[in-house]
Amino acid sequence: MNQHLVAREFEELLTMYGLSNHVTFPTHTSGSSLDPVTTDLPDGIITCRPLGMVGSSDHSAVLTTINTAADNDEATTRMNWLWSRGDWDGLRNKLDSTEWTELLQASSSPSSSAGTWRV
Repeated sequence: MNQHLVAREFEELLTMYGLSNHVTFPTHTSGSSLDPVTTDLPDGIITCRPLGMVGSSDHSAVLTTINTAADNDEATTRMNWLWSRGDWDGLRNKLDSTEWTELLQASSSPSSSAGTWRV
């Protein structure tokens, strides 16, 4: 079997499916890289490094690290309403004392009746 042909076909297969082999070092005593780690992740997110031969195996263990740190969003300011401090009795009294029929029929636009609700 022609190793160069096999390697080229392997690279073409990865390219066809948008994958990358992140192992860039030999993983076998023959000097070949026989233990690929293939993903669709960019190179900056995944790293592989050799850990040495495992027991009597002729293959090197591969430690793969995936950076899963999430991007931090920028801090935003928001209004935190303190509902427990609301004047609920005052609101209830205002709603009860409002002449709804007169208000809704006399007003030609919502903005003209908005002044009624200003405190």
